[in-house]
Amino acid sequence: MVEVKHYGRGMIGSGRPNDELSVGQVAERSGLTVSALHFYEREGLIHSERNEGNQRRFGRETLRRLAFVRASQRVGIPLASIRAALDELPHRRTPREDDWAVVADRWATELDERIEQLVRLRRKECQRQGGQGSHLRGGHQCRT
Repeated sequence: MVEVKHYGRGMIGSGRPNDELSVGQVAERSGLTVSALHFYEREGLIHSERNEGNQRRFGRETLRRLAFVRASQRVGIPLASIRAALDELPHRRTPREDDWAVVADRWATELDERIEQLVRLRRKECQRQGGQGSHLRGGHQCRT
């Protein structure tokens, strides 16, 4: 037997008003495009359910998950690693500060390695540009 949630008059799931969001509402609130949300859903980073009209509905925790994904991407964490971290959480649970701390500890070594690689790359580029006192694009001054 399939259970269908009733999505009438803004009372969804738990009976609280506006408990779930349409894909357009998530896009507006997250600053992402609808196509980006569909991509993240295909990649298993966020999840939706379908209402009686076969429209996607996202839980409010999706907004925090998206913030978690975007912050992780900004520091260079690959989507596969982000998905693995989110997969460790119970379904429909928002990552909390203690969840982020566990993930940050796990990713610290990887991030340190990336930082070292970037520093080496910058040094090589500075040497190529002429050494100390030279400037890279973006105004960064070369130092030894």
